[in-house]
Amino acid sequence: MWGNGFIGFSTLANFANNGVEGIGYDIDEEIVETINEGSVPIDTLEHWLGFDTDELVQSGLMGATTDHTELLAEDVRVHFVCVPTERDGEPWAAPLRETVDRIRTGPWAETEESVLLIIESTLTPGMAEAVVRPTFEASEMVVGEDVFFGVAPRRDWFTSPDKSLSDIPRVFGGVDGQATEEMSDVLGIVTEDLIEATDHEHAEMVKSVENAYRHMGITLANQLARAYPDRDVREVLELAATKWNIPAYYPSVGVGGYCIPLSSKYVLSGATNEEELSLLREAVRSDNSQPAVVAEAVAGSSVETVTILGLAYKGDVKVDVLSPTIDLVEEFQRHGVDVRVNDPYFDDDYVEEKTGAASVDFPNGLTGTEAVIIAAGHRRYHYTQHDKIIDRLEECSLVLDSPRVWDDVDFRGSDIEYYYTGAKGWLGES
Repeated sequence: MWGNGFIGFSTLANFANNGVEGIGYDIDEEIVETINEGSVPIDTLEHWLGFDTDELVQSGLMGATTDHTELLAEDVRVHFVCVPTERDGEPWAAPLRETVDRIRTGPWAETEESVLLIIESTLTPGMAEAVVRPTFEASEMVVGEDVFFGVAPRRDWFTSPDKSLSDIPRVFGGVDGQATEEMSDVLGIVTEDLIEATDHEHAEMVKSVENAYRHMGITLANQLARAYPDRDVREVLELAATKWNIPAYYPSVGVGGYCIPLSSKYVLSGATNEEELSLLREAVRSDNSQPAVVAEAVAGSSVETVTILGLAYKGDVKVDVLSPTIDLVEEFQRHGVDVRVNDPYFDDDYVEEKTGAASVDFPNGLTGTEAVIIAAGHRRYHYTQHDKIIDRLEECSLVLDSPRVWDDVDFRGSDIEYYYTGAKGWLGES
């Protein structure tokens, strides 16, 4: 497994749990050390994984290394590529190119056995043909003889145990028929419901297109909430979702993470006729403006201090990639507002370095704040006793709750105005 973040580690663990020996490579020494200690290197992933990895490590079925040459042993016949394909919010091919370049230096061409490369990373459409094939062809390896490759994007929802690697239908496609057949044999060890694409180029597009659909739906929900601030748009969206073919999307303070904010950019970047994708371009533009709209509305209520709960882009996932909180902090500071941030999954130094705002405890750090924005629905925010929250909000006049984790807190008797994103008056027009 090349890369041992959410995707790579879970692949490594699931195959080991099915009796297949594997080794993971990562540049992060702490991740490697944690895996080799038999622990899960990512907070909250234990719940989703559903089994203990300690025995798997002790039995030799799984391990990790910072030395990539250990993955080039002759008996390592299957390589999963789970490396980042984005940087600074844009598609990025360098880690994929470096990984494939390393794999081609293995002893494969000197043997009669072939090697199989399965790419799990989200790719810009066309990236496999632009990066993977030319890299192999630059060596003595022949695609379709010495090496086979394909794409099998991941769809897991890392906070729901019923949406895991073994449960979710999985799309895959190889560079030719033999590659597809070999991928089916390997992936079928863990995943029962496999869906075969025509080839790797069609499988490659699936993840980006799926998330582009979601990106546009979420962006429309945000735009409706901005266009109709005098209505409870979230209620309207919930009512619309009672129709059998309408999914439920809800307004938020902004979209973050590896997938959705980047999905439209992947699709745009790989398109033959990019000018035809005007809706996706508008979704990107509108989505990027959401934190500024929120900050302007809150700052317009004359508050001088704001506490944002959640640096992670969603509840109980320790990932802050493209977190809307980072943009919110910047926008509030531009308005002269003193901003504080809490996230139980990140230490104070990390929060302050990433956001440029002071890191505070929860709930004690709420004392003295004039407004609270809940950006991530962490369980800790939801299950904290309500009196401990209200007692520390004596100076607070506004709560804006994106994930609706406090909608059952009784703010009556206080001077606090409570809104969830998309509620009637949430932009200050009440």
